[in-house]
Amino acid sequence: MLMDALTERPVPFMLCNRYWNIYPPSLGISMLSTSLLHQLSDGTQDDLILPELMMLRMCSEKRDVVLRLVALHVIQPRQEVLQEERVQHVMKQLAP
Repeated sequence: MLMDALTERPVPFMLCNRYWNIYPPSLGISMLSTSLLHQLSDGTQDDLILPELMMLRMCSEKRDVVLRLVALHVIQPRQEVLQEERVQHVMKQLAP
């Protein structure tokens, strides 16, 4: 794991019969992600007790925010995260 982190190796996963990679965040992606993560948190302490329940609730209640967050981390090359058309396209592919 340490070697993967040092070499910034992407993490592969399969979703909707397609292989994706989550790439290590750049400074710009981290800044964009922070904004989206603030939209996801509702500030309640109840979610800390059952984080799995919190994640499921977020995925159903704030689906677009979650999809945009994942899309930012799978889009390659990184310059394309600033193209709204590209982000929307990837979001649709992630959740048909």
